Amino acid sequence: MASTYIYKTLGTPTDSRKWTYSLWVKRGMASNEEALLSAGTGSSDGDFLVFRTTDQLEWQMWHSGAVGILKTNRVFKDPSAFYHILISYDSANATAGDRMKMYINGVEETSFATDTQPALNLVSRINSAYQHNIGYDTYGLASSAYFSGVMSHIHFVDGQAYAPTVFGETDATDGMWKINTSPTVTYGNNGFFLKMEDSSNMDLDSSGNGLTFTTSGTLTSTKDNPSNNFCTLNPLFKKVGVTYNFTNGNNVLDTSGGSGWHQAMGTLGASSGKWYYEAYANYAPGAYNTQLGWGSADFLALTKADGAIGSGATKPSFGLYDVGQLNYSTDSATAQETASWGAAWTSGDYLMFAADLDNGRFYYGKNGTWDATSSSNPVAGTGGYSFTPGGHTYIPMMSLYYQDIITNFGNGYFTTTSAGATNADDNGYGVFKYDVPAGFYAICTKNINDYG
Repeated sequence: MASTYIYKTLGTPTDSRKWTYSLWVKRGMASNEEALLSAGTGSSDGDFLVFRTTDQLEWQMWHSGAVGILKTNRVFKDPSAFYHILISYDSANATAGDRMKMYINGVEETSFATDTQPALNLVSRINSAYQHNIGYDTYGLASSAYFSGVMSHIHFVDGQAYAPTVFGETDATDGMWKINTSPTVTYGNNGFFLKMEDSSNMDLDSSGNGLTFTTSGTLTSTKDNPSNNFCTLNPLFKKVGVTYNFTNGNNVLDTSGGSGWHQAMGTLGASSGKWYYEAYANYAPGAYNTQLGWGSADFLALTKADGAIGSGATKPSFGLYDVGQLNYSTDSATAQETASWGAAWTSGDYLMFAADLDNGRFYYGKNGTWDATSSSNPVAGTGGYSFTPGGHTYIPMMSLYYQDIITNFGNGYFTTTSAGATNADDNGYGVFKYDVPAGFYAICTKNINDYG
């Protein structure tokens, strides 16, 4: 479970009745209570912005009672993309309905389950001289409230109620809301800007105010960001009736507390191009415990008891068991097996998987060497498993028998350590432990837009 947050007690504000909070977030586990910002004195006095267990987003001011609430009707579950969230506070505004405003991806939120506007000139706990927490709520206003996803480009502005167009804009080509990485703002006395990208000092304030934050726990750097969204595991895709625990920005899946087969898939896929990802065997293999590979996006839910990739599929999929057996399906045949196709892996092995969707080849390797048993040679384009792509969109897939697996889709970390990951793909994207084969790429939006 997540257990990290950053905090600071702010000083005298420029204006405690007017401020803006802007950040980009990518959700981790859905249906968790997760705080994005909190400030106050205790469980009966404070302000907070939180994802509720219902996945609604709520901004609440509780000063011995609810004095201001915006709680959305819609829910926010998508773990595959970044949300831009902006809340602006201006209690001096004569129009009551404009004192608390919320924007998602540049659009003002107007449909609320609860909409309680504050009294004129009400002083908020946020932007007052209290401890401010990012990624947790220390006051008990929200329960189990560590944020489990990814945050990027956090701006807090004291004394200004800015519109979202200051921090983002609509892309003229695809109409998507995109980040402005260098907005022009006046931060005021308590303002700060946390890029959350510098691996050596992620809690560094870049606003010019030089505010010093304290980190509780361990902040983990990631290449996943609003400008280039990376594939992770998808916590919304899971087998019914079994327990899943996704951590580390959805790059680690722990099923050890459950029983039976668990299936997982990635958040991004492609229908063409050449792709690469890594994994780490953090368990004792040897009894058909884990299988990793790729499956088509129109792959059906698992139906066979063994739960392996390809079981019950009516579309192409292919993956390798930890004992070295290849399991695959095609458009016409399901759950095919090739024993001793590749070398088995053991605990502590780093695994390499490459898929050529243009030529229909799946390659496997471990610990920096491509597998000789399967004759895998992605650079030469020979060996491996040959398949017919068939125009499908392929997504990383895996099945686990109450084990855990650690993936690296280019974020550069195996849990909280890089394990010597220093290698980018040919476009300079991602950080991998081993050299990415020439012409193969990290599964991220910039690469998919070019090749996928």
